[in-house]
Amino acid sequence: MTVPRFKRCTWLGSMSFLLFLLCLPASGFAEEHPLGISLAFRYAGLTGDEESGVKWSDLYDNGIGGSLEISYRTNPAVAILGGIAYDQFAGTDITLCCPVITGKFNDQNPLTFYVGAKFYILQMAGPAKNPADPYLRLDLGLTRFDKLEFEGITVGDPVTKSSWDVGVGVDVPLSPLAAFFVELKYQDYGKPDQAGDTLRAYPISVGIRYSP
Repeated sequence: MTVPRFKRCTWLGSMSFLLFLLCLPASGFAEEHPLGISLAFRYAGLTGDEESGVKWSDLYDNGIGGSLEISYRTNPAVAILGGIAYDQFAGTDITLCCPVITGKFNDQNPLTFYVGAKFYILQMAGPAKNPADPYLRLDLGLTRFDKLEFEGITVGDPVTKSSWDVGVGVDVPLSPLAAFFVELKYQDYGKPDQAGDTLRAYPISVGIRYSP
């Protein structure tokens, strides 16, 4: 199949830009301590509809959880990473219609395994030392959901779904070996219930990154 010239040039340009970022010479903190281990606390507000007329926030409280992540700063502008995140969304009382019934779903505890990358904004123009280091991030993962129950009646089996998120954050060095960070993400967990829409949230994370 012949690739159109415009698409071929666009693809080559994108690959060239990515290789440029990955091959930037490392310096400073990223060069001395490229490996990082992060531990964070997460608080997630829910958004979106579970189904027509019912929002996810009607069924569950905002979630709390945490994450453990390992990252490697390939150069001052880019870090690759992998991690695991756990959240707990407690079920709330709700009245459903037709027939009218009041009760609540069991708690949901999505467990997400993910890989991704961070792109350090101020470093993309060239290595620079800054008291704060803002970044964008993109992650792809798999999320495991518990079975769904409503007042003890099983209405959905445990499932594993594809998930993804995008976010912004900032690193603030505390010492030569540690940094404090805060992040805000938009997270799409996938569908815990085939009858509903995707479970989406806005997790806010605060944590510490240690570089051995």
